[in-house]
Amino acid sequence: MNSEETINHHNKAELKQSYKSLENMEYDDNLSDKTHIYLIAKEYLIQENYSEALKNFYLIPEIILDNFEAAALYSNALFKEGFIYQSLQVLEILNNKEISCDERINKYKCMVKDFNEKSQVPLLTLCMIVKNESQNLPNCIESARHIVDEIIIIDTGSDDNTIETAKSFNCQVYNFQWNNDFSSARNESLKYAKGKWILYLDADEIIEISDIYRFRQFIINMSEDVGGINCIIESQVNKSRSDTEIQRGLYPRLFRNYAFPFVRFEGKVHEQVNYSLISLNKQIINSDILIKHYGYSGSDEMIESKIKRNMKLLQKQLDENPDDSYALFHLAQTYIKQQRLEDAETILLKALDKQNLSPSIEASAYNTLSQISGIKGDFINALKFAELSVEITENQKLGNLLLAESCFKLGDKIRAHTSIHKVLSLIQDKNFVPQIGFDIEFPESKLQNVLASLNKF
Repeated sequence: MNSEETINHHNKAELKQSYKSLENMEYDDNLSDKTHIYLIAKEYLIQENYSEALKNFYLIPEIILDNFEAAALYSNALFKEGFIYQSLQVLEILNNKEISCDERINKYKCMVKDFNEKSQVPLLTLCMIVKNESQNLPNCIESARHIVDEIIIIDTGSDDNTIETAKSFNCQVYNFQWNNDFSSARNESLKYAKGKWILYLDADEIIEISDIYRFRQFIINMSEDVGGINCIIESQVNKSRSDTEIQRGLYPRLFRNYAFPFVRFEGKVHEQVNYSLISLNKQIINSDILIKHYGYSGSDEMIESKIKRNMKLLQKQLDENPDDSYALFHLAQTYIKQQRLEDAETILLKALDKQNLSPSIEASAYNTLSQISGIKGDFINALKFAELSVEITENQKLGNLLLAESCFKLGDKIRAHTSIHKVLSLIQDKNFVPQIGFDIEFPESKLQNVLASLNKF
């Protein structure tokens, strides 16, 4: 999305060569590279070479976002290339920005809207980025292929049978040179998606949908005010060689396809789409749609490799934006995986000091601080942080469990008893949906044993 990425795609020599291939165009040294690319895109539109026009528009997302004419022309290129719904969404966004559209734009919007209603536009596109996932990919695709209309696979350099496996499921496969930026790769997948909605999964995940008709009707009947749907991500996390923990969190894995760059991922790792949805004034609602993630239940070597990769990308992201509180939060979680508790505590306090974390992530940050304090035997601070977390989000298991543990250690058995009962009620609630960045799952029997122990006092 930045200027350096654009220049990497088009250096001045390549730009000049592009000009030579187009009639009636001369290279102007006084213009920026982005402006040159925009002029090239416009010329390809005039020549009705819509594919090349789109390729160039994709290189200048900032201009599309900020320039009315560019966005309108981009919408035209999308329509001509068969991205009917996305073309309409761009025009709708321009109207919602309260820009005074001329009569030609209004007529064009009516034409695109009519075409959209009459065409067989796909409802749902599955978008994935993969590398060397031939073992995991079949289970992932098998879980989703009956609920989606098309599958877009972006391969970032596989040297196993990943591409062949994807094609055997009739996926559309495109190559992408890995550039140490997950958002960049995911945004590449958005450029090929023609569905009205997008679902994104990783190869080590499966989505569990028991009633396909109900699921698709849920999306079809969604209010236009809703741009994203939070799904429950369930992860089995290895805490040690003999101990695992089930964590559950909410993430917007389903979102309306407003067309890149109006909808886009941000962040080099732990990438998020919600920022762009919020910028369009769209709601993100919760759901009970379950996605199971197995990425942190593999071998120690595999997990360690992921941790090192994530650490490197998070540090690079923070070098570019030191005030990114979400990246700071995930850096702290990475430190915890490395048993660097003091570093994690420092980073979490820094992230919270920014005062711009979402409520769900803020609650999780306080929970982590409570856990760190408990490990150090500082139950006064453990209680303080657990209270702050529960104050933000009352209906959570982890925060209330930490509250109970801290109260018990400090001798407040009555309050510990009350908090345990709260956790037990949430476990027994079959419709419970996590409300924080990640909550935990554990057997009701285990909690009943804890409660029985408390009752002895």
